[in-house]
Amino acid sequence: GHPVVSDSSVMINAIEAQSAIKDVVLDLAGFNTPKLAIPGLEIIFAVGAPSSGVQSQCERLATEKGFVHISNPHSELLKKELTSGSDLGIRLEQQIKSGKVLPPEVCIGLLKKHISGFTKNGEKKFIISDYPKDIPQYDLFEKTVAPVSQLICFDCSLETSQQRAVVAGLSTSTVLTQHGRYLDNAQLYEARTNCVRIPTDDECQKNVTKAVNEALGLEPPEEEGEEEDLLDGP
Repeated sequence: GHPVVSDSSVMINAIEAQSAIKDVVLDLAGFNTPKLAIPGLEIIFAVGAPSSGVQSQCERLATEKGFVHISNPHSELLKKELTSGSDLGIRLEQQIKSGKVLPPEVCIGLLKKHISGFTKNGEKKFIISDYPKDIPQYDLFEKTVAPVSQLICFDCSLETSQQRAVVAGLSTSTVLTQHGRYLDNAQLYEARTNCVRIPTDDECQKNVTKAVNEALGLEPPEEEGEEEDLLDGP
């Protein structure tokens, strides 16, 4: 007769199969490669409350100070991989379509590959915005990629976030959720010695720019005539 297969053995085989698939995906994503050991490598994380100006400040640092700006890697790097037609992109798309949540190691692997690619061209200064989403991601990045030089948190009140969201045509209910999540994480980030929180309520762009430069030990912005308008954007 046919051999009897127990439910437990089927479950074990299924778990092992899923584990093997995950290992292949993480290998392709670059997660399992060695940590980056590059002299002079500088990596800065920038997170912020909704409409606190984190993106505009990161873009400024990229333009004026020579940083490579990697924006929202959870979305942008994943989107790039999904549309590339690569083996990894196909596998990730299959996992997403089957309703599986991608492990954080995938994004970290993609970040490692992305940063490594830039360093081969001589780039050593990186600012990554809207990342990490929580402390475990921060710790896993440092454990598997490289130390984080600085963590900048852009603060603003819920009232300011909602006012700016209305101007930008964003959903105030979404802002409420995002703002609460940011504040929860920012309180945990403060335990990190490299964390600096910068207020952006009722601050002109010039003052915020000065605070960011001071936090990073950069040259102050050149004096210009009139103060600029309030920060906008996410």
